[in-house]
Amino acid sequence: MLDVSVPCAGCGAPNRFGELRCDGCGARVGRDARDALHARLEASSDDYRDLMTQVNAGRAVLLVASLAYLAFVGVSLPAFLASGDVEPGAHQLLVMGFVVDVSIGSTFLVLWAAARRHPAMALLLAAALWLAAQLMIVVVSLLAGAYLLIFTGLWLKVVVAILMARGIVAGIRARQIVAGLKRASAKPAPAS
Repeated sequence: MLDVSVPCAGCGAPNRFGELRCDGCGARVGRDARDALHARLEASSDDYRDLMTQVNAGRAVLLVASLAYLAFVGVSLPAFLASGDVEPGAHQLLVMGFVVDVSIGSTFLVLWAAARRHPAMALLLAAALWLAAQLMIVVVSLLAGAYLLIFTGLWLKVVVAILMARGIVAGIRARQIVAGLKRASAKPAPAS
C-alpha cells in the first residue's frame, strides 16, 4: 500500500489522509495540505493519475456543455425576440425554452465547480440533468413531428454520455483509493 504524506507546515511531521490534526504539533490539517496530499497521490500512483484524467475529461465535457447552453441563449435569444416572423404566442414558448437552457447551463457550471471536490456526485447529477434534457428534446421532437431532430448530433451525445459515465466511475474508484489510505493511516485505539 502507498504511504502518502506531506510535511506539516508548522513542525514538519508527516500528515496523511484522514488526519484532522498534526500528530507532531496538533495543528489543524488545512485545505492546502489536503490538496497537496491529493497531488502527491496523483504523482505517485499511476492508477490514481489515470482515474483523475478520466474525472477531468468528465469535468471538461461538463464545462463545454455549460458554455454551449449559455452561448446558444446569448446568441439566439436576441435574434428570436427581434424577429417579427415569430407568432405572438410563440414568443412565450421561446422565452421559456431559453430560461430552461440558461438554467441547465448555469447548473452545469455549478456542478463543474463542485466536481473538483466531489467528482462522482457532481458528474452523476450532471448526467441525470443532461439525460433529462435529451429526453425532453426527444419528446418535443416527437410532438412537433420533427423526427430527424432526435438524431441531430447523436454521435456527440454518445461521446458526452461515455465521458460522463467514465468520469463518474473514475470518481468513485478514486474515492475508494483515498478511503483505503485513510483506513491505513488510522491509528488503532489505545488498549485499555
